Amino acid sequence: MPLQPGATDVILDVHDVRSAAGATLLLTHEFAHVVTLNGVAPPAGTFWLTEGIAEYIADGDGAILRQDLPSVRTYVASGRWDGTVNQARPAKDGTLDDAIARYGIALLAVRYLAQRHGEAKLLAFFTEVVRRHQTLDAAARSVFGADWPAVSKDAAAAVRAAATGQPA
Repeated sequence: MPLQPGATDVILDVHDVRSAAGATLLLTHEFAHVVTLNGVAPPAGTFWLTEGIAEYIADGDGAILRQDLPSVRTYVASGRWDGTVNQARPAKDGTLDDAIARYGIALLAVRYLAQRHGEAKLLAFFTEVVRRHQTLDAAARSVFGADWPAVSKDAAAAVRAAATGQPA
């Protein structure tokens, strides 16, 4: 959240920090935004990518995924997931479980892209979409050598596999 032009500010609510480990995860996530966004406002519709990459960076030991996975499983099993990786930002009046599930789906999608294509290509894709405002399809073709619908379908299959325990 920039408080002045050309700056990036991180504001934390002390009530959101319940433990030293939680503080580390929260700060890592927020500083991941600082580093990846570099002061650029992300385009509309990129919640899944901007939050997914921050979660991915903060999830070095897998703690975030372990924490989020039960909510993702419930969300997917309930039929609330639309089957795509392009999740919208959680509603302000939505439940905590809904928000956790959306962040978890974003993490799983970004994790799939990193595992499938490598972190360098994941970061290049992020740069094209979020910092250079390219379309998902143009960025996917340029970075991954495939159309976005195919990449997205495979990423969604990986999310579903993680949520259901079935192979992708």
